[in-house]
Amino acid sequence: SNKVEKLSLIKNLMREQNKKYGSVVLSFGKDEKDWDKVSSGIKEIDEIIGGGFPYGRFSVIWGDEGVGKSTLAYNIVAQAQKSGKMVAYLDLENSFDKERATFFGINLENLVLGHFPIAEQSLDTIIKLVRNKAVDVIILDSIHSLSPKGEQEEKSGKEKSTEDDTMALLARKLSQFFRMASHYVYKANTAVIMIGQTRTKLGGFVALETLSGGHALKHNSVLTIYMRKGTKTDAPTKVEVIIDDEGKKHRHKKVIGFDCVIKIDKTQTPNTKPEGTKIHLPFYYNTGFYNENCVTI
Repeated sequence: SNKVEKLSLIKNLMREQNKKYGSVVLSFGKDEKDWDKVSSGIKEIDEIIGGGFPYGRFSVIWGDEGVGKSTLAYNIVAQAQKSGKMVAYLDLENSFDKERATFFGINLENLVLGHFPIAEQSLDTIIKLVRNKAVDVIILDSIHSLSPKGEQEEKSGKEKSTEDDTMALLARKLSQFFRMASHYVYKANTAVIMIGQTRTKLGGFVALETLSGGHALKHNSVLTIYMRKGTKTDAPTKVEVIIDDEGKKHRHKKVIGFDCVIKIDKTQTPNTKPEGTKIHLPFYYNTGFYNENCVTI
């Protein structure tokens, strides 16, 4: 029949194209690999994002300073390592804390740590790592710390002044990076998790919190979560007993963390809760998302 002939023809053409390009560029839908995810290590977060952050795609965690983004990243690294995965952590903020990382269960012996002065170097390194299928998880901390070469020096090599307006440069670089990297990230089945900082955008009467990095970043991320601090009244506290000079006991409530609000900004991944879904989690200054009194790692 016509269908059998066409199926035979397409199979031959697929073989030819795959041979020509030296990799599987054409396959049938049934052969598409299932979505696999790296756990966040936090049960409540995994519940809303369908089990974790997807391999083979880009995800973004963004929010203000000090809302637990890096702590969440440490938890992801520890979980990936526990399941035998290789992780690269690109620390562009130079804020990687060995002690805290070890506390959250990270094996420093196997962790690849990257420090780059220029954005292109870190982006090219990501491409190199995924092209060679060298790592399973890449954390980029953070997007806003990427400084393109054109921001730092003229084409002649002369140093630039901070007065030069180069805001759009990063957005253009990221756009180029996603075009170059997406295919290899998918083929290597690497989870690339990018951490972003809030930028306040003044528009109309309201200051809006936005994610800097341009449209390409928002477009290429299949899972974007936003983190912020909730109200002070919801912050975790513990009662301390203070004895005064007269020997009288006074009970005193001490704030030991904050209410962390996590919201799904965008999702194109299976089994996640709908966009706009929010959860509140207590975040403890000393132990992160783990309970201060019973740390289970």
